[in-house]
Amino acid sequence: DALLNYQIGPNTTLTASYAEVLETGQGRTESNLREVIIDPDTGEIVANGDDPFTFEDETTRTRTLRLDATHLHGNNIFGLTALGGNSEGGSEGDEDFYQARITWSRTLSEELSFAAIASYQHSKFDDDDRTDDTYFFNTSLDYALSGHIRAFMSYSFETRDSTDDDESFTENTVTIGATATY
Repeated sequence: DALLNYQIGPNTTLTASYAEVLETGQGRTESNLREVIIDPDTGEIVANGDDPFTFEDETTRTRTLRLDATHLHGNNIFGLTALGGNSEGGSEGDEDFYQARITWSRTLSEELSFAAIASYQHSKFDDDDRTDDTYFFNTSLDYALSGHIRAFMSYSFETRDSTDDDESFTENTVTIGATATY
């Protein structure tokens, strides 16, 4: 792994990083458990569209080069991310991927904040001769109920256009919740 930070000015930072990760089936399962949800169509427990409890006897190597720019202007924080990389040995075959992401967050008051994210990812799977284009958009509001409790509401839209029709989808999600930290 490598990480370089450069402070252009008092409010603007550039970051470049490179990571190379080897992961076993057990490691992927542990990673998948961080994003477990219940599929609204099937009622099954899933993570990123996969069964999080599946162990496969394979090791993947993922290499990622990432560039980030962050700028603070008043109550606004703007971010731009570009990344590219490849993954070898996964269950879907070798993959080359590229992503661009724009973020904006704004403090509206001491209690209320807003955030928006838009991203595009292009993935090419060599073994399946498959190409995916994924578009993602999210907006959220976060409200501090007290020093330890926050309520939030978010809306997400994601669509994937794939050369394999079984891998294409469109998803709209509304999430309402609360978090407590002590």
